[in-house]
Amino acid sequence: LAAGQEATISMEIVPETEGEIGSVASGKFAAQASVRTISTQPRLSIKQTAVAEMLGGDSATIIIDVTNSGTGVARDVRLEEDVPKVFRHVTGASALQQDVGDLAPGESMRFEIELMALTAGKVSNVVRATSANCATAESAYPIEVKAPKLQLQIVGPKLRLLERPAPYEAVIENVGTASAKDLYITARLPRGMNFISASNEGTYLPDQHSVAWNLLELAAGT
Repeated sequence: LAAGQEATISMEIVPETEGEIGSVASGKFAAQASVRTISTQPRLSIKQTAVAEMLGGDSATIIIDVTNSGTGVARDVRLEEDVPKVFRHVTGASALQQDVGDLAPGESMRFEIELMALTAGKVSNVVRATSANCATAESAYPIEVKAPKLQLQIVGPKLRLLERPAPYEAVIENVGTASAKDLYITARLPRGMNFISASNEGTYLPDQHSVAWNLLELAAGT
């Protein structure tokens, strides 16, 4: 029955004895109550943006975006960075931390980290996002640091007769992973030996009794 509504119920009865006859009517009703609960779940994700390759001695800026892609608020979010062994942070620390705070659903925050490459190698830059009320998110970004590495070898006779020409070769090799540029190669000659000639535009320096070569570039593996 809605509020203010009436309903009439009728019945027929047959008396079986003489005298006054009475009747009692009673009514019962039931009420229901309901409740709705919305369940939410925060979900963190990390995206890194950086160069995939770089030269040793250069600095790289790594952009880190942390996002709450879930339906609930992520509480007390913190970023953790493991500095790869071939890099150095300005603080000198091998592990970095940054408190983000709470992240609402769909909210993102961006951070930047600058690292300097010290040596050549292939590494992964690992960043983690932790929260007080959701699972940990992790991102690994591969970076290769390239650098030239030179090896020099002199090939020639160990014994020579007096006043006989002695040919020597200086072999330089780049065994690194990047080109070596603007090379200046110097061969210092021993006293008691006179300079005759040099190939590949080598220049004799009388005051230093040495031969010098300028090489613009030596590619890796050559």
